[in-house]
Amino acid sequence: MYKFSQHSEGENQSLYPWLHLILIKTLKRHDFRNDQGGRTDDEQWAVYNSGASTLHPPNGKHLLKPDPSGRFAGEWSFAADVCPYINGKRVATGKESFGTAQQAQFAYFLSQLKSVADEVLEGTGWKVRLGINWDQDAEILTDQNFDDWFHVELVWTGE
Repeated sequence: MYKFSQHSEGENQSLYPWLHLILIKTLKRHDFRNDQGGRTDDEQWAVYNSGASTLHPPNGKHLLKPDPSGRFAGEWSFAADVCPYINGKRVATGKESFGTAQQAQFAYFLSQLKSVADEVLEGTGWKVRLGINWDQDAEILTDQNFDDWFHVELVWTGE
């Protein structure tokens, strides 16, 4: 059984409860780390200015905001940046090391997370969106111009 590191536990504290539950249940299937949950405006500006995000404040799912469904009081991050571990080692994601094998390992992990999310979110009015499939269709990566392998977010549909 896998367990969250102290870092991941800290990052999980800012997450919207449904997203936190998805990560807890995914950890039963696959080892991973939550690199980042909530961000301050300054942190969001920094990732925007670095090119790692296309959104700047007040936009961005990592920024703490109230629950649009009204179910949970307080302010939450509706996104997390996660990275899988294989055999106790983080999947290499550097520009020189993120090849076909690493992408396949990452894609497998994300398929596990998406499966858990679909189960957890059934009937809640929320859907999960991955940074490798912003438009949530069957085509990943090739029909978008910004790929974010780490990013997982919740989208309120109200349905």
